[in-house]
Amino acid sequence: MKSPSNVRAAVMFAVLLVLALGPRPGEGVENPTTSNEWLAIAGEVTVDPGPCMPGGVGEVVALTGQAHVVAQVLQPVPTGDRQVRLYVNLGDVTGVGLTTGLAYHAVGASKIALGPVPTGDFHVDLQPVPTGDFQPFDLVQAGPCGSLPGAAPVSGTLVFVSDALDATASSLRFVPTGR
Repeated sequence: MKSPSNVRAAVMFAVLLVLALGPRPGEGVENPTTSNEWLAIAGEVTVDPGPCMPGGVGEVVALTGQAHVVAQVLQPVPTGDRQVRLYVNLGDVTGVGLTTGLAYHAVGASKIALGPVPTGDFHVDLQPVPTGDFQPFDLVQAGPCGSLPGAAPVSGTLVFVSDALDATASSLRFVPTGR
């Protein structure tokens, strides 16, 4: 049977070996710069004509509200391509149908990862699918149609200064779908 002092010595040797041969602090990890901002968002979207729409006609909906944007600029250490991760969540975005007067809410969250991004100041242009890769948000009608998935596409520009999101220089807007 091994003595307790030999067991302690073996454990201590193993810990020292792991510390000596393991990864150095900061190697291979991403050091994110995180921004947490609210941006005003507004614009018009188009609701398709359909059987649930009053009179079977479509309409334009004018939306306004806030978008919560969390952005992380990631710098792999010691080297590697910089990336940006974006999380956009709509908060209290409401509107009114210009034809029916029905109330609408735009809802949902979207995330996107882009890279490589340049060092220093940069901007990210967001375009909705199919031309871009930013997923549209859902529109909820306070009427017979209920939820309208993907009916509220967003585009915009997010400006980064020293890896932080500049809320005053950034903008988001709803875009008509032309459906």
